[in-house]
Parts: sequence; C-alpha cells; structure tokens
Amino acid sequence: MMSDPKAVLRYGLDSDLNCKIAQLPLTGSMSIIFFLPLRATQNLTMIEESLTSEFVHDIDRELKTVQAVLAVPKLKLSYEGEVTKSLQDMKLQSLFDSPDFSKITGKSIKLTQVEHRAGFEWNEDGAGTAPGPELQPARLTFPLDYHLNQPFIFVLRDTDTGALLFIGKILDPRGT
Repeated sequence: MMSDPKAVLRYGLDSDLNCKIAQLPLTGSMSIIFFLPLRATQNLTMIEESLTSEFVHDIDRELKTVQAVLAVPKLKLSYEGEVTKSLQDMKLQSLFDSPDFSKITGKSIKLTQVEHRAGFEWNEDGAGTAPGPELQPARLTFPLDYHLNQPFIFVLRDTDTGALLFIGKILDPRGT
C-alpha cells in the first residue's frame, strides 16, 4: 500500500451510489478516478452499471479539489483477448469483408481475427505529477482520509475527450 499524507486530488461523495470518489491526474490528458463504497460489504454492481462517459463527465464537474491522506495499493493489471466479435458488433464488419488497406499495402488483404492487449501499473511513483496552479486544494477543517483498503472500482479516463479507456474492479486490494 502506497501512502501520501498530503495528496492533492479531486474528491466527491455520491449519495445515490453510496461511494466516495477521488480523481488524480496522470500524465498528459489522462486521469484515474477511484470509486470507493462507503461500506466494505457493499456490492459494486450498481457503481459498475453507472459508468458511462456521460455519467463520469457529470461526476467530474462536481468534484472539488482537496488535500487528503491517500493510500492506494500497488496495482499491476493486464488483459489479453480476442475482440473480433466486439468490432463486428460496433458496425466495423467492413474491416473483415472488403477493407481498403491500399495506403498500407498494394496487396489485397482483410482482417480475420483481432487480438487486444492492455496493461496498467500503479507503483510507488503513483501518478508522478504535482498539482498545477489550477489544482490547489480547498482548506478543510478536518483531515480527509481516502484509503483504498477494501473493494473498489477505478476508471482511466482521457479528460480531453471524456473517453473511458480502462475500467477495473479490485476485490481484494491486499492481493494486488
């Protein structure tokens, strides 16, 4: 578990989802948003089902910049899978039937299978960014603790486009 006693983050509480939300900037236009249920025994399904680009955009507008004691487990996650059907379901069937790859090669080629690999690692360096002038914390009269020591969900998001790039669910933070 990595800890920062003076982390600057954007924070909010969602009473409908019954969770605390924290957003940290990453490099470039990337950010990570953590959804931590108020009760350790709470089911994460309702949070998961709410995670659309529009919903996360609305949450982003409501978060306030604060200073907090932040504790995040080390995370190293990866995914590898076949995504042909997903691409076809997204109306990209033409890539498999009659694609135009003439700018890549003069040969007649088409896709038959597409595999995808993605990985994410959060280590001792964390996000590695310092708060800029636009991200100065509000003064709180009580210390705010945000410890990811129970099941939680996280989202990697491109803040420029609003795209949700990676959604992860950690059921046992001690085991990551």
